[in-house]
Amino acid sequence: MISIALQMLVEEEERTEERAVRRYLRDNSNPLELREPFFQQHYRLNKPAFKLLLDIITNAVPPTKQKFGIPPIVKLAACLRFFAEGGYQKGVGKDYEIGIAQSTFSLVLSEVLGILEETLCPQWISWPTPDEEMEIAQHFYAKYNLPGVIGCIDGTHVNIISPAVNKHLFYNRMGSCSLNVLLVCDNALRIRFIDATHPGACHDSFIWNVSDLRSKMESDYLRDIKNVWLLGDAGYPLEPWLLTPYRTPESGTPQAKFNEVQSRCRNIIERTKVGK
Repeated sequence: MISIALQMLVEEEERTEERAVRRYLRDNSNPLELREPFFQQHYRLNKPAFKLLLDIITNAVPPTKQKFGIPPIVKLAACLRFFAEGGYQKGVGKDYEIGIAQSTFSLVLSEVLGILEETLCPQWISWPTPDEEMEIAQHFYAKYNLPGVIGCIDGTHVNIISPAVNKHLFYNRMGSCSLNVLLVCDNALRIRFIDATHPGACHDSFIWNVSDLRSKMESDYLRDIKNVWLLGDAGYPLEPWLLTPYRTPESGTPQAKFNEVQSRCRNIIERTKVGK
């Protein structure tokens, strides 16, 4: 019994020491001291972009009254490492610049994501104004000779941890659990609309049919705002505001030529999804 008690005491002392080391590393680190190439590789952002996000996080997070409160710069760095690596163990858990335990990081991640969603999404993800629609259409027409195109649409699967309930709703055709996210981009690879509310088992066409964007496009069409289109692949329905490829056209026909041009133009959504 005494040996067990001693072992438990030693283990508790080791955990206490580990927490102290983490706090020291956390409170005395400054990710911005890293050289720029390594910084970008580490956090997938350059330093000016990091500082911009840091200002937003700092202004949104109330000053902590706790002695060992986590500084905003560490919160942001931890989240960016998580986004870059796709997990805690490979990035945040082994990063000497951050030093946050996994249970604490879960709370930090929820906090930072909430702030970014509230502040950045309305600023950077917005449907184009009529003047912007005209400018976008001009760019697409100049490059692909397709008139009236104001965006390209597609779905992308974002893998998630297998949920405890209703797993079948999230199980996609690739054999993993995901969210099927609807995206629309413009000619500059800027995301103009996003819907990340549907599980991976949902088809692209279903998500489009129930989306707020489709309702808007239909409403605009009924108000005689016509001659503007989105481009989608064959998984979407052909509609007065959504152009999709012809099914199995004969080689050399105008329909085949249209499919070729439509595919090249629509490729911009593929590049948007991978950030290129």
